[in-house]
Amino acid sequence: MDGKTARISNFQRDSGLWAKPNEWPIDTPDYVFLARVCHALGRAIFGAQWIDPSWSIEEPEEFPDDCNDETSERYEETWERYDRACDEIQAALEQARVDVAQKIVGLCQQGKLVAALRRKAGGKMIEIGWELWNTENCLTRFNHCDMSLHAPFKPRAKRDWWIYISQKSLNQYLAELSNPGTFAITRNPVDVTDESIGCAAPLPGRLWATVLAIMSLWKGPPVGVMAEHRYKTVNDFLKKNGKSEVSRTTIQRALKWIRQNRDCI
Repeated sequence: MDGKTARISNFQRDSGLWAKPNEWPIDTPDYVFLARVCHALGRAIFGAQWIDPSWSIEEPEEFPDDCNDETSERYEETWERYDRACDEIQAALEQARVDVAQKIVGLCQQGKLVAALRRKAGGKMIEIGWELWNTENCLTRFNHCDMSLHAPFKPRAKRDWWIYISQKSLNQYLAELSNPGTFAITRNPVDVTDESIGCAAPLPGRLWATVLAIMSLWKGPPVGVMAEHRYKTVNDFLKKNGKSEVSRTTIQRALKWIRQNRDCI
């Protein structure tokens, strides 16, 4: 196993933290919470690929109700290729997340990003030096965006400090990028809600829009709602929000995905 693979295995993002940006610790005018910094650099480095779940892959057409066996088999093959492409996208996105975390670690080691800690209960910011990033186990700090101030290199130490990055150093680095994205750091955690998917995989455009519609309408798979009413309600919601209508099959696939990933959204 090479070094990079070993480091990736230690980076397991906490779904409860990363999937709920509205519950992240607050920023200050001078410091930005580490999770928001990840999104800022991700969007600046990878552009639209960091935030667009579809990654420009078109979802295949739905199965016609009256297709023969040969046509049905062709549709099945198309969907299998599509699902494989989605798996490749998920793997690429996970690698991108690791790349961004490693970039932040490197910048902190170089002193280009200045990190600070704040007790989880609250209090003043305490800036930490580059030497506290001079270890092989930094990626574990991104799991919960926390660490121990008094025992920073002990794996089992109590991590009772949130990690922040100074706004000034972050802005300076973003300005140095040759092709920075359009993301502007704000102190409003809701701004990154749709990007923070936790341990669940991003989905192709129409399917992800359907998942969001169902979660917005019912907070999960609706109980006691007839299929036809569900179909109409979802599409009314999508049209109201400027999205295209979806088929009953897409709604079924969205419901299946929600049930499989309910603990991550």
